[in-house]
Amino acid sequence: MTNPLALGCDCKGVIHYLDAHFADRKGDSITVKNAVCIHEEDDGVLFKHSDFRDGFATSIVTRSVKLIISQIFTAANYEYMVYWIFHIDGTIQLEIKLTGILNTYVMVPGEDIGGYGTQVYPNVNAHNHQHLFSLRINPNIDGGNNSVAMVDAVQSELPVGHPGNKYGNGFLPKRTVFKTVNDSLTSYKSELSRSWDMCNPNKLHEFSGKPASYKLVSKECPPLLPKEGSLVWKRAGFARNHVQVVPYKDYQLYPAGEYVPQTSGEPSRGLPEWIGDGTANIENTDVVLYHTFGITHFPAPEDFPVMPAEPVSLLLRPRNFFKQNPCLDVPPSYAMTTSEAKKAANAEKKSLTDDASRLAFGFSENGIPIGAVLVSADGKVLGAGHNQRIQKSSAILHGEMDALEKAGRLPGSAYKGATMYTTLSPCHMCTGACLMYGINRVVLGENKTFVGGEDLLRSKGVEVINLENEECYELMQKFITERPQDWNEDIGV
Repeated sequence: MTNPLALGCDCKGVIHYLDAHFADRKGDSITVKNAVCIHEEDDGVLFKHSDFRDGFATSIVTRSVKLIISQIFTAANYEYMVYWIFHIDGTIQLEIKLTGILNTYVMVPGEDIGGYGTQVYPNVNAHNHQHLFSLRINPNIDGGNNSVAMVDAVQSELPVGHPGNKYGNGFLPKRTVFKTVNDSLTSYKSELSRSWDMCNPNKLHEFSGKPASYKLVSKECPPLLPKEGSLVWKRAGFARNHVQVVPYKDYQLYPAGEYVPQTSGEPSRGLPEWIGDGTANIENTDVVLYHTFGITHFPAPEDFPVMPAEPVSLLLRPRNFFKQNPCLDVPPSYAMTTSEAKKAANAEKKSLTDDASRLAFGFSENGIPIGAVLVSADGKVLGAGHNQRIQKSSAILHGEMDALEKAGRLPGSAYKGATMYTTLSPCHMCTGACLMYGINRVVLGENKTFVGGEDLLRSKGVEVINLENEECYELMQKFITERPQDWNEDIGV
């Protein structure tokens, strides 16, 4: 069932693979090569704030990366792509993507299928179905003894005009700690923004006074639709509630039981057995939370013959776990303090990308309008340059090379975490220079005009960001229209 993953197809970028070892039907050992993929990806903005009071001069922007551990397995007609995503702020995200082929059956032309499926192609009926997953969590939050609480967003019970709710705007979290297994048999309610806290009641945060927790935030929680007493209802006892908490016991691993296809569901195996009469204590002890989530799938012609990947996702978020934002040590992409803003005397705020572009704007030197700026990890400009092949009759002074030259001789540590901002996708010469000096990020204005060594940069672990800036594109098109010979010379045509 587990797929061997292929670089460039299932996974891209700088990858570390792990093999997996299984027992086959005869009990012999088999190895699946590249069964697990580990890699990093850009994760957009981590945090940002700008102060409107000084015209947004005081500002900070910090970008994030995420670590992804993934596996793909085939279960009959479907492929399930499982991604464990670890975010810098301590959040753990589980994303499952569904693809593959629909379960279909032949139908007579004009046949009434009663709404239980969809004709996705002439005489082809694709059945309605559900994909329900059970996530098993043995939390161990700051120690072995944990509790689980249901948290609902509710209106204040105080009427409008009451001193405690004068204008009637008050709302608060209603937190219910589960004491017994029966208490925990709960389901998601969107109107309450319901979530669940797994916490250590013995470890209270010194500021909030609340227990160290990880919050389960999961909104894609369809109910089990087969009726009570049906075969699926009996077999899928784990899916009768979205959250169920039981005391930890060794060897209780499979919430649907160990041999699902070989059982009639009488009695229901797995979780229904472990729940028992529901009186077992689950407060401040070693517990296991089982969470049911997934997708109800009504097929459509767009899903046939091969279904585009459909994602379902949930979050495990730290709460009252850290003293403050745990990401404050991540170097910002841009930062200006209020004091620095005052020194700038309210001058027009320009981004480093704009500066790189402006170096390229002017044709007064009769050169090629491509500029670049090299910026250190702490936001300092190390070197700013522009293409000077024509001005200096140089064979190598592209914008990026000129920026490196203007930076002068630097220790290798100066380039660590640095970013190269450039008007256009870097050629292979400039790409090689960025790789040689260990520059971590390349931000380009556009690549519609020219595509250089972007794939090579990414394959070596360099983050490449394309701003798709129309101003840069229009500038290059104007230059190429007016001076096509100079442009062709610059790109070696």
